[in-house]
Amino acid sequence: MYTRSLPAWVLAVLVLLPPALVNANTVSYGDLIGTKTEFLGVQESSGTDTAPLFGTPKLSGNSLIFSHMTFSSYATNGASDTTDGQLDATIQSVGNPGYYIDKLTLQEVGDTTLTGTGTSATYSSVGTSVFLQILQVDNVDLSVPEWIDLNMTMSESGQWTLANGPLNAHSWNGALTVDLSTILAGDGIPGHATQVAFEMDNSLATASEANTTAYIAKKAEGLSVTPIILPEPSALSLLVLSGVLLMAGRFGRKH
Repeated sequence: MYTRSLPAWVLAVLVLLPPALVNANTVSYGDLIGTKTEFLGVQESSGTDTAPLFGTPKLSGNSLIFSHMTFSSYATNGASDTTDGQLDATIQSVGNPGYYIDKLTLQEVGDTTLTGTGTSATYSSVGTSVFLQILQVDNVDLSVPEWIDLNMTMSESGQWTLANGPLNAHSWNGALTVDLSTILAGDGIPGHATQVAFEMDNSLATASEANTTAYIAKKAEGLSVTPIILPEPSALSLLVLSGVLLMAGRFGRKH
């Protein structure tokens, strides 16, 4: 099961948090309008480092590409470090009711370096969690948004240690595809997603021992939408009518 209900205590905490804490260290990129998809209120924030970490996104068709990232974590001589960043946006189909949001695809790439002679206590790791709310189906607001949370699949499980030997600019990648249409159908909700609230949390972590270093960085991130055209009621009715006439013609010829 992909979906979940947001606990009441989480909602209460979000409401009670001071605005300065909720909005601290946030960089806004505004609205980016693709060919069939709108990315509204795109912004990033971080509770560990000074934003931006993702950097200004580039709009390409129905995708956001982040290729000027400063998202990294570094530790040496017994120190440890965690870098955490969030990306938020509302994704909406363009030309409503022309298209719906069928799938969301996330991909990211980076590298990691481990140096020195040490154990598994010297390590680097990466993790990405995605939280979605389907807000509209067929351009109609859901009375209760459909909640989805998933974790990105990382190469080598997103964990590297010096126990396996040094690494020099070792490449890694992550990927996740969310099939919104299948999730809605599986939960008994007819129709297709046309507006989705998107939140992604990225974390990089490093730890070291004496005379060792650990480094990991994200180099690029991509968020892609698969838009599919909604069947127009008039076109659908015409198709059904054509089928009825065809069957009637065949029936008449048999008699």
